[in-house]
Amino acid sequence: MPQNLNHPSTSQSATDKQLQIEAALNTGQIQSALRLLNQSSPHRFTGLFCWEGSAFRSAYLFDREQQEAGSTEMYVPFDESYCSFVSKTQKTFIVLDSLTDPRLEGHPARADFRSYAAVPIFNEDGSFWGTLCYFDAHDNQVSPTQIEILERVGLLLKGSPYLPAA
Repeated sequence: MPQNLNHPSTSQSATDKQLQIEAALNTGQIQSALRLLNQSSPHRFTGLFCWEGSAFRSAYLFDREQQEAGSTEMYVPFDESYCSFVSKTQKTFIVLDSLTDPRLEGHPARADFRSYAAVPIFNEDGSFWGTLCYFDAHDNQVSPTQIEILERVGLLLKGSPYLPAA
């Protein structure tokens, strides 16, 4: 990870957070990993959404206001989900404010979820499994470090035996 020379403690903190998340993932503690990941984001929710043919289902979901990972299940039809953008492009997708983002004009979730950042998760064979994402009803900024951590965790989840079958 690139060092931030102006704020070395910030870089160290991000590195420490990545190591904690990696340790949780390596022992199958997905919910703990989501909780840790959520701490590095201003977003209320952090989730893993599994692609199930016509919709995305939350395989794991952490809600900062509930303080429980996995307690809320969401099932979102493909065309109503921001995850669909990740599925189509197979790339990181970021929305800072859906109300001003022209890519989301007319999207059914535009008023409900104003900010979103996600990375694709792949099966061991390279096929699309789903997404790892942050999202919130409020607009939020996302730093390059937060995206870097999200992308790194996404790579660590590739083919994880701890993820449910898609």
